[in-house]
Amino acid sequence: FMLLSAPLFFLLTMFLGDSALDIIKNDLTSLTMVYQHEDASYMALYFLLAAIVFEVLSMVEQIKFKQLASVLCLLTLLVANYYLVQAAHLGGKLVYEQGAAVLGR
Repeated sequence: FMLLSAPLFFLLTMFLGDSALDIIKNDLTSLTMVYQHEDASYMALYFLLAAIVFEVLSMVEQIKFKQLASVLCLLTLLVANYYLVQAAHLGGKLVYEQGAAVLGR
């Protein structure tokens, strides 16, 4: 259930991030880091969706390569985790280095 609901919460988070960007984009000195943060988020979402596909394939009884699908699911989850940490790191840098906080605006 968690793996299947993750993209929905991910999309909600990305929507809220876009809303926050609309509020603060005029106050930022550089939008490059914002776009890097957004790109890392999208990459994490794409790899998460690929992991879901591999997980569903590993559950199908008629498929020959169930073990391979499970390994590919694990690998794509690891890559998705890398991009998720990268997006979080860039988000933190936006807040602490460029003052990209929405509160009080």
